[in-house]
Amino acid sequence: MNFWSLANLRDPAESINLPNSNISALAVAPETNTLLVGDEIGGIQSILPSNMNSAAATSGTSSGRNTSSSGRRTVKRLNGGHEDRNGHFGMITGISTKVLPTRHSHHSATSRSVSRGFLTGSQGLVLTCGVDWSTKLWAPAYKEEPILSFFSHCYDYMADVQWSPTNSAIFATASCKGTLGLWNLANDLDEPMTGPEGIPIEVDMDMSTSSRGGLNKLKWSSDGRRIAVASSDRLHILGMTDEVSKPKPDDETKMINNLTSRGFLDEL
Repeated sequence: MNFWSLANLRDPAESINLPNSNISALAVAPETNTLLVGDEIGGIQSILPSNMNSAAATSGTSSGRNTSSSGRRTVKRLNGGHEDRNGHFGMITGISTKVLPTRHSHHSATSRSVSRGFLTGSQGLVLTCGVDWSTKLWAPAYKEEPILSFFSHCYDYMADVQWSPTNSAIFATASCKGTLGLWNLANDLDEPMTGPEGIPIEVDMDMSTSSRGGLNKLKWSSDGRRIAVASSDRLHILGMTDEVSKPKPDDETKMINNLTSRGFLDEL
């Protein structure tokens, strides 16, 4: 993994070797700048920034499992990969961290509670998806394994997952079957709000067949009112209803209550 500075684009400012990892996805945790890296065997590693004290970042919760130091950064392997039942089986295709509300943008990471290099509370929740048909919810500030799995009803691999930037309880998934899924964890932890089949996006041009092209990537607009969906050779822009783009005041509380009442997460 290479870290680059715009002041010098000839050579990376820093490089980290991740043994036995063919990187397939990555994301940056909000405010702490901890990196999450997914690989082709379903493993996930967190890379703490060089300015974060590793002892403080793992205080009270670190098990010391598969932890190593590379240069000034601390690399730690979370549960995942074929050796761990609770991780992904096969390549991780997407990782998504929360987008913090604008009202928090002026706060520094030191003004918020941090554990293991991640924000505590709902803003530290992470989503991953992979070729094992599943999307998984993680709370890495508390546990080193996923707390909940969502499975594709179409038994096709999931190509991407992205949290909504405006509604902390909603996320979108893209499948290789060509369908978009929308989930609202404030309302339901078992079924997507778009139904078990999802929304068909990529329909084959030959309307006499029902085959579809697969989706690749998702990107929300900053106001949550649109989402860009990419396939192999097309880009689709979908408008979202107010139900999706405008959160209710208690959506975040309902999501946490749903997770804790079902035993997926301890009280935050």
